[in-house]
Amino acid sequence: ASHQVLLGNLLLIGAVFCEASYVVIGKKLSAEMVAGQQQQPTDLLGQLDRKTDALENVKADAALTFQDELTRQAPTLVAQAPVIKPIEAPKPVAEAPKPVEPPKPVTPPPPPPPPAAVQKITLASKALFDFDKAVLKPEGMAAIDRDVISKLKDVQKLELVLVTGHTDPIGTQAYNQKLSERRADAVRNYLVSKGVAKDKIETLGMGKTQPVPGVVCTQKNMKEKIACFAPDRRVEVEVKGEAIKR
Repeated sequence: ASHQVLLGNLLLIGAVFCEASYVVIGKKLSAEMVAGQQQQPTDLLGQLDRKTDALENVKADAALTFQDELTRQAPTLVAQAPVIKPIEAPKPVAEAPKPVEPPKPVTPPPPPPPPAAVQKITLASKALFDFDKAVLKPEGMAAIDRDVISKLKDVQKLELVLVTGHTDPIGTQAYNQKLSERRADAVRNYLVSKGVAKDKIETLGMGKTQPVPGVVCTQKNMKEKIACFAPDRRVEVEVKGEAIKR
């Protein structure tokens, strides 16, 4: 666009000078032809040749004047021409974002296994031992087979067998403590003889510290008192493990 403006200005200047030269020449010719219209045709032809030469000279002078004016005006025209900024390359079009895949459903973890059930079995000491003894009686062995061993068959994963011995309040705590421990050991040894793993069995003696609630014996007769405290003389077997699903 700026080059077109510059070229247009140059052409305009040339046209002005050419038009001015032709006007001057035309006026001079018109005046001379009017003044000498009475002359002979031969003189007119000669004058026409001379005027043609003069016209050529005027055109040459006009061209030189145009060239000089163009040289003088060129710096101004160049300075006024607008600066053409280079055309920037088009910026690359950003790619459309790829569609986001929906998250895959997360498979929930399997529920934790239920806690191992604990089954508590209480064996009466009267069936297991004689009074003030820690040796299993035949009736006691049968009671363990019936109430403990048979139920262990329903345990799929045996975790623990806790055997706890208890005594009645007759006698000192130190004596009863040892007696309760010996009775618990006797039951443990029998369970091992029946195939129960020894490392799964723990024994504990509580002496007379945990009597059965509600047992109150005030008899003065010793035999009657011993019979009254019979519920306190016991062995408790707690089996912890996962039961077999049926």
